[in-house]
Amino acid sequence: QGASVERAITHDGISRSYRVYAPTSHSSPRGLVLVLHGWKGSGAEIERRTKFRFDALADGEGFVVAYPD
Repeated sequence: QGASVERAITHDGISRSYRVYAPTSHSSPRGLVLVLHGWKGSGAEIERRTKFRFDALADGEGFVVAYPD
């Protein structure tokens, strides 16, 4: 199993943070799934609120999951 980690990207001087989960059981990811939260939410919160189900799906199917803040 993989683990989700905090990351950030900067574009035009604005930093945007997100969590990303990548399974370790697949050598080449098959795609990317974005999980969006509601207003004033966070990536960590929606990952917990979905009970890490997208992470479990990613382990089985071999895709990367991103949870933007």
